[in-house]
Formats: sequence, structure tokens, C-alpha cells
Amino acid sequence: MYFYSHIQLDGQGSVRWAHGLEFIAYGLNLNNEVFGFYQGTPQFMIQREYYEPTVAAGFRWSPLREK
Repeated sequence: MYFYSHIQLDGQGSVRWAHGLEFIAYGLNLNNEVFGFYQGTPQFMIQREYYEPTVAAGFRWSPLREK
């Protein structure tokens, strides 16, 4: 069993603002790559999986510690 070539582009980032507030965003499979595997040669497909890009964003708050 062999995997089809698969290059998936993912990304993640965050920005910390004042008073413990942070903005977070990520994206998975941004290039919409197909995942799958085959037996023998690529024309004998066993399984192919199609995923669309996934993106999410949000805020996180952590109380600051006094020094």
C-alpha cells in the first residue's frame, strides 16, 4: 500500500494585546490537498479523502499576574 503524494499547507498565528487579551487564528489544508492511498500503481486507488480548507479564529483572555 502506498500513499499519494501529499503536500498540505497549514498555518497558525497569534497576537497578544494589552491586559492579557490574545487573538488566535489558524488554517488547515489551505491548498485543498487530496489525501489517499493505492496498491501497486496510482491507478489502483484504495481510498481517496477530500477535505476542504478549515479556518478558525478567536480570542483568549488570561488575567495578568501582579508583580
